[in-house]
Amino acid sequence: MYKNLIDRDEVNVHTDYRTYATELVNFLTAIIAMRGKKKLVSTGLWGKYSHKQLFRNLSKYKMVRGASGGPWVPSTWLKYINEICATLGI
Repeated sequence: MYKNLIDRDEVNVHTDYRTYATELVNFLTAIIAMRGKKKLVSTGLWGKYSHKQLFRNLSKYKMVRGASGGPWVPSTWLKYINEICATLGI
């Protein structure tokens, strides 16, 4: 599909390079999204939480440096968020 899209004639609205770059970014986004979904399905989280819940909870997980530049430690102590991250291996 992408090969046929790239082989098209000149685009009038945007330059050809801009069109190629946009399609490359869209293609890479699709690959990353499918790999993420596959990981969530294989761990069983996809059926337990909705897509919105998973990413809202994962966005709350933060790592901070310990005192005086020590090791990185999680700053989120909510049990269900830590369980999701442990399941995903984060």
